[in-house]
This record gives sequence, structure tokens and C-alpha cells, in this order.
Amino acid sequence: MDTEAGQTARKGGIREMRILFFILFSLASAFAQDWQNRDAFHGQADVTNKFFLAGWLIPNFRTETLNNVNLFGGVGYRGKDWWLETMAQHQWNSKQNQWALDFRYDRQIGRWHVYAEGAPFLTKRAFYEFAVVERQTWKGFSFGAETENVHQPGPDTVAVGPRAGRKLGRVAGFEVSAIAAVRLSPNGGHTEPWLYLVFNRRINLR
Repeated sequence: MDTEAGQTARKGGIREMRILFFILFSLASAFAQDWQNRDAFHGQADVTNKFFLAGWLIPNFRTETLNNVNLFGGVGYRGKDWWLETMAQHQWNSKQNQWALDFRYDRQIGRWHVYAEGAPFLTKRAFYEFAVVERQTWKGFSFGAETENVHQPGPDTVAVGPRAGRKLGRVAGFEVSAIAAVRLSPNGGHTEPWLYLVFNRRINLR
């Protein structure tokens, strides 16, 4: 059970995160064209000391472009301060379904966190990439930048911008983090304020 001190710290962290979101979104609101929310549920089930089963469920909710739901499943390999996942991906939206391969790399280097994802589509000519570089600071906060791009025939979709996040603690066995980001498009696309909620859980099958 949570201690009183832990509950107080988590409530304080949530309040600080709300203030941070308000500041970031207020700065972006004058330029916002497509507000977006992404909730990511991530599980890793250890099979050996190094290998694990990996899965993600990621719904995207958007104000202008199509909502979609993404389901991933595959295997992963863990090092001392990094992991690599190789998965198959299926994406649903109201107009079409897509299949892709998905490769994810995550590494902690001291206070720095690096995440990179690449996904070649199998049902169309396109390649998706998403990358994050951020630094952990105080009280569970992190600040950095992210980019999410799709390379395809015709104009590419390119988006890059700052992000800030905070670890909120454990809920029902999941480590929960909240992230706010504002993405700008240098090639004429939408300005996108993003809100993420990320739920991570690791279990042992051995």
C-alpha cells in the first residue's frame, strides 16, 4: 500500500505536471491545428535473463486527422541499460488497415534517455520513424526533444519539437509516465500539441 508520504509526493507531482502542461499548451495554442493524445500500454514478459516477449497497445485520438489504434507483438532482447524489440504491427483506422514491421531501441545513459523506432510498412511504400532524446532532471521530470516522420512517395510527413515528462508512480502494477510535447512541421504540415500517457509493466515468466 502507498504510504502517506508517497501519496503526497504523487499528488504534488501530478499538480506540477498539470502546471507544465498548461504552460506548454498555452504557448502552442495560438498555432495549434491538430491536438493529439496517445496512450501507450507496454508489456515485457521475461522468458530468460535476456529474452522477453514484447507487446504494445497504442490508441491515437486526434482533432483533425484520423484516429487509429495500433497493436504490436513480438520478442525483445535486454542488455544492462538497454533493450531492443522486434515486432509485427497492425494499425486500424476508419478508412484502412495497415501492416508493418516495428523495431524499437531504448537506452539509458546516465541521466540521458534515448529511444528510437523504425517501421517499414508492408501494405504500402512508406517508412515510419520516431526518436526521442531527453535528460532527467529533478523530481522525476525530464526535458528533451522528439521527432516523428513518415517517408513515402510524394511529400514526407515531418514533425519535430520539444517535450517534457514526469514519472507519476505505479498504478495497478504499471509504471505510469505523462509527457507533453509540441511538434512543428518544417514542410507545411500541422502544428501538433501532444499529450501522452505511458503505462509500462514488466513481468517474469521464468
